[in-house]
Amino acid sequence: MVDMQIDKFRWVKYPSKPPRNGREIQAARALLGWTQDDLAQHSGLHTKSVSYWERHGVRPVGGIAVRDMVLAFRDHGLVFINGGVALMTNDDIADG
Repeated sequence: MVDMQIDKFRWVKYPSKPPRNGREIQAARALLGWTQDDLAQHSGLHTKSVSYWERHGVRPVGGIAVRDMVLAFRDHGLVFINGGVALMTNDDIADG
């Protein structure tokens, strides 16, 4: 399984879990108003990869591609939590 706690993101009090299915990726995109093309651009993936993971889900965890999508969402203030996706607030950021 891919370790989602990348060093540059350890300041987040609640590290993001990987999405459980393609619907969670779609929900995260919707919160940001992103298309599949937007997510592909922000994550460095091809649009076909984003489409694949949304259609086929992410179990078993999709390795590098899913990690890159998760990191793109975290760069824009979204984290995956048990059963969904949430916007981070200032209260979610650990001091120091």
